[in-house]
Amino acid sequence: ADFWPRLDPGGSDAFCFNKFECTRKDPRQRSRDSVLQETNPGSEITRPSSLCPLPQQHRVSIRSRSLVALPPPADRSSIGYSSPMRRLLTLILVWAACFAANSAAPPAADVRVRELIRVLNLKVLPKESGYLGLIGESAQNASIDGRSLRIQSQVYYMLTRDRPINFLHWLASDDTHILIEGGPVDYFIFHPDGHVEKVVLGRDLGAGQRPVVAVPGGCWKALRLHDGASYALMANALSPEFTPDRVRIGEGPAWIKRFTGAAPWATPQFLRTLIGPNWITEK
Repeated sequence: ADFWPRLDPGGSDAFCFNKFECTRKDPRQRSRDSVLQETNPGSEITRPSSLCPLPQQHRVSIRSRSLVALPPPADRSSIGYSSPMRRLLTLILVWAACFAANSAAPPAADVRVRELIRVLNLKVLPKESGYLGLIGESAQNASIDGRSLRIQSQVYYMLTRDRPINFLHWLASDDTHILIEGGPVDYFIFHPDGHVEKVVLGRDLGAGQRPVVAVPGGCWKALRLHDGASYALMANALSPEFTPDRVRIGEGPAWIKRFTGAAPWATPQFLRTLIGPNWITEK
């Protein structure tokens, strides 16, 4: 399109000259300078070096074949929000961006839990809850109750915020738990002679926590992750090896009656919580 606008006596459109365009040669039109001088004798011709929008001195309007300077633009500081309002809006936008970033990014502990589940190939443990992964078993055997069993088997076990309780179960094997990371974890141990223990698996030795908890065979136990803890990863060594016929999961009213009052924390309601979904109705 031809850069040079037509001179419209009744027009009011503003236009600007471009330094490069003003040097273009077009045989169809006279010199722009001569046209301006004819339409506005004695006027000074301005040749800006940039495109619109331009300062006031670079803008002209064609009206009745004369050049008229346009009024200067309104002060931008007087339009829109005041400075305090702009600062407030900026703070709100920054806060919203930070909130969105924090909401989108999962907590570091949750990322670590997913990593442990993937790397150690942990699976949800049915009935007892928590996550379990096999490590291995002993190369040696022993005769136990007339049957040959591996001397030991080892597993990973993990409690998390979404699965914070290892529900009550009885094991024939000795069960030694070694804390790898995370915790602490409460161990509620119920001995066959009727006495009970509460031991805390953790790293704060000064507070009475222990990094290793050994539970004798023939005991009931339940585990509970501390409030505020994200997870606890343990290595468990069972001696002799674990076999499905040497574990019993859950209990019923008679068991609660037997251990109620054995410790201040051993209330019927709390013992029922430790049994969880594995309640056994007695016939």
